[in-house]
Amino acid sequence: MLLEQTFCYNISIMQTTVNILPKSQVEIKVVIPSQSIALKYEAVYQKLALSVNIPGFRPGKAPRNLIEANLGEEKIYQQVFDDLLFESYREAIKEHDLHPITYPQFKIEKFAKGKDLEVATTVSLRPKAKVGDYQKIKVKKKEPLVTAADVKKVRDDTFENWKKTKTGQQKTSQIEVAKTLSEAENKALQDKKLTFDEFMREVGVKDEEGLLQQIKIELEKQAQTKSELDFENAILDELVKMTAIDLPDVLIEHELVSMMKGLETQLVPLKIKLQDYLKEKNETEEKLKEKWKPVAEKRVKLEFALAEVTALEKIEVTEPEIEAVVHSVADQKIRAELEKPEQKVYIKYSLQREKTLEKLKKLASGN
Repeated sequence: MLLEQTFCYNISIMQTTVNILPKSQVEIKVVIPSQSIALKYEAVYQKLALSVNIPGFRPGKAPRNLIEANLGEEKIYQQVFDDLLFESYREAIKEHDLHPITYPQFKIEKFAKGKDLEVATTVSLRPKAKVGDYQKIKVKKKEPLVTAADVKKVRDDTFENWKKTKTGQQKTSQIEVAKTLSEAENKALQDKKLTFDEFMREVGVKDEEGLLQQIKIELEKQAQTKSELDFENAILDELVKMTAIDLPDVLIEHELVSMMKGLETQLVPLKIKLQDYLKEKNETEEKLKEKWKPVAEKRVKLEFALAEVTALEKIEVTEPEIEAVVHSVADQKIRAELEKPEQKVYIKYSLQREKTLEKLKKLASGN
């Protein structure tokens, strides 16, 4: 009966140092003792030996020199390094309480057979935002104002657009009947006067007063929405100004990619391909990303600033609140999609962001 051998080694006896780099990066220096390497080599050898078939011997039972010659020492050490690098990396980030957001980049700095292994690992960390005294942000909300002149302008513009639309429809219909109409009849059709009364009947109002009232209500809604949005943006601008954060390039690049995908999505209904759009604008993705970079940096900075305020204010979202969002959706297919764990994580994030913004608005308005 073949007994499995277990080789124990203690990766925790390695030496680690952490060097802080710009843009929320760190370099982790690790020294792995030669005895740990020897034990790992033996464990890897025993595992790989079972896959070697040498005539006249059972798997793993051939003389060691034959098995090592078959496997190749380089292959064994490659597996040893792969295992040790990740194991040492996991131990190091645990020991130093690091929170990486990128895949580690390993560099073997020094190694000789029978000697210690020295490795340098570079990784980007989740940046920490330092927010100023956000409770002192004060912004005055502008009261929405709709004047009689605003209402009348919309009335006149809407009427003119309606007339153009109707005239365009008449021209279209004339294509079919032009051959049967005399020149005088054709001109009469073009010159037909479209009255304001016809316009009001078509939009479904009894008189001009009713139309003006309808326009005023809609303009007031739009003005209220704009006032609220301007108020929020002013608060967030102040929050960004008082936030210090060292952003990794990878986060900015991720936001730029997201912005590019957003542009591509906007072009779909217009049936325009991204490359055609860029060609028309005499742009490239790289040039456009460079122009967008300040906006991308601001967006990422804002997300971390809001997350810090959320943590400082201890803003929480309960499971019932998440479920309320899910069950507010009538469509069963969409609701089933929202029931997925990853969707609930996004719902939680959205609700937390909403609550945080409401908190900032109350503070800014002095409530």
